Amino acid sequence: MSYGKATAYLPVIDLLKSYFQIVPQDDARRRREQVTGKLLTLDRALEPMLPALLALLEVPVEDPQWQAFDPPQRRRRTLEAIKHLLLRESQVQPLCLVCEDLHWIDTETQALLDSLVESLPTARLLLLVNYRPEYQHGWGSKTYYTQLRLDPLPPASADELLQALLGHDPSLAPLTPLLIARTQGNPFFLEESVHTLVETGVLRGARGAYRLAQPLESLQVPATVLAVLAARIDRLPAEEKRLLQTAAVIGTEVPGRCYRPLPMRPRRPCTAAWHTCKPPSFSTKPICFRSVRTPSSTP
Repeated sequence: MSYGKATAYLPVIDLLKSYFQIVPQDDARRRREQVTGKLLTLDRALEPMLPALLALLEVPVEDPQWQAFDPPQRRRRTLEAIKHLLLRESQVQPLCLVCEDLHWIDTETQALLDSLVESLPTARLLLLVNYRPEYQHGWGSKTYYTQLRLDPLPPASADELLQALLGHDPSLAPLTPLLIARTQGNPFFLEESVHTLVETGVLRGARGAYRLAQPLESLQVPATVLAVLAARIDRLPAEEKRLLQTAAVIGTEVPGRCYRPLPMRPRRPCTAAWHTCKPPSFSTKPICFRSVRTPSSTP
């Protein structure tokens, strides 16, 4: 996540929850059972790693030795526990560990990857990562490191992609170079631009068999992918837009129970000095968004 740098081990925690089959509804006892059972089944020699993994998954740890560790010791034990777990699992079956968007990585996960990279030659583990050009790492000199650079599509390849998406209708001839120039060969941008033109009625037909339904002079192709997605949200019906906006406050993944209709409750006056009350579309319970004034009276 773009905000992941502020949360230690964020992608690692997601990985461990998936590995131990932990779901949001699991309480501390259930999490402890899941982690302990699978870890000891894998290898009882990993039992000393248990406190570090439990602590990482927000399960209370009563082990006196763990409680006596200072923060640097806990950090070292946590990194060792995750690394040993992955390496031991790779002895049971080959693993492919995927970590995306390293340009947003937190320092603890970076430390784990740096340590894990050193052990890759002797493990049945493929580490697959992707990142933007600004991200820097020290793996380039490793003989077992291979980089596959993904550059924007050259004009010929972009044209081929558009032909597959649009088709070969003569009316499309002036549209293709316009899209290639605007998207600069970004394949995702190309696809989303085509979707936008279809949704707005500029293109008519089916995938691979479209035709231009409006004059080229009237076309407005968004300048960025963000603008494309924002325009798509703006075209949603009002109720769906409010639902999407409210869900976005909760997070990227919203539990289904949050959408369950709740009984209407009467609004009550809010005693906050400064407030705005608005019911979210997935619930009829009013939510009060409050802000406070600073001593200088600046909101």
